[in-house]
Amino acid sequence: MEVRFFQRCQETEGLSPSQRAVCDYILKNTEKVAFMTVEQLALAVGTSTATIIRTVDQLGYPSYKSMKGEITHLLIDTKPPTRSELESSWADDRGNTLVRVARGNAGSIEAMLTPYLLEQFPRAVSILTEAKRIAIMGLRSNRGLATYFFTLLREFHPAVLMVGGFGSDEMYEDLLDLGKSDAFFCFSYSSAFYAGRVIEASRFLRERETPQVLLTDSLKNPLTAHAKAVLHVPCPHDHFSLAPAMSVLDALLADIGRKAQGRSRAKLRSLWKIVTESEIAVRSESRGDKPKKAIP
Repeated sequence: MEVRFFQRCQETEGLSPSQRAVCDYILKNTEKVAFMTVEQLALAVGTSTATIIRTVDQLGYPSYKSMKGEITHLLIDTKPPTRSELESSWADDRGNTLVRVARGNAGSIEAMLTPYLLEQFPRAVSILTEAKRIAIMGLRSNRGLATYFFTLLREFHPAVLMVGGFGSDEMYEDLLDLGKSDAFFCFSYSSAFYAGRVIEASRFLRERETPQVLLTDSLKNPLTAHAKAVLHVPCPHDHFSLAPAMSVLDALLADIGRKAQGRSRAKLRSLWKIVTESEIAVRSESRGDKPKKAIP
């Protein structure tokens, strides 16, 4: 119901213009709506209470009260952190920082294992495993996550590309050839702002019917309406961390490799045979190995 709420609010099919206005107001003022009566919401939107009730029914809720209860639940459990957590953590001197952050990350990783994520994860694996090509996109603070996933996935997947690797103004060169048999994996995570170019790319690929997987910390993210699988991974609230998201990526890498094990093993072993023979990578001198020439 959580993701359906935001997806349904973002879609126009089946909604009248007045109902569309109600949904737009809810999306932009979710925190306010959680404390509004149906009369107050109608007044704020400039419509009637009857329209509010019809909109609530269209969204699949038995009553306005039940919709408000869902919104309150979302605000408590999925409120996205901003980069201010990074700054605020500098002023926190409670005990040993390493211990506090490590324990916080461990708790966040455990807490992210919601029924919804456990349901969506196999769907994401299926989309990515069946894709002929996988395009990955993450900009600004998400670039590190995107680069990590791209770097490891291309070691065993035959066709992986980084969208906007030479700058987001050249992203259409990467997107133009993608179609129904490919997949788009996009990051929109750990920020109070959404990268406009990622939204633009997602909309473009939706028109081309390219299956999309989204990793996000907010179910209010406008990209949820475009994705066939939404990996909802909340961030820690007391400090900035990518640890939960990295854990999901590690699990994806393991399952994608496992689903196409023959192909994955063949490419991985061929790659590392070439890398070691060319001395791009040198094996450590342990367990009786003969010394190798050092990398200059």
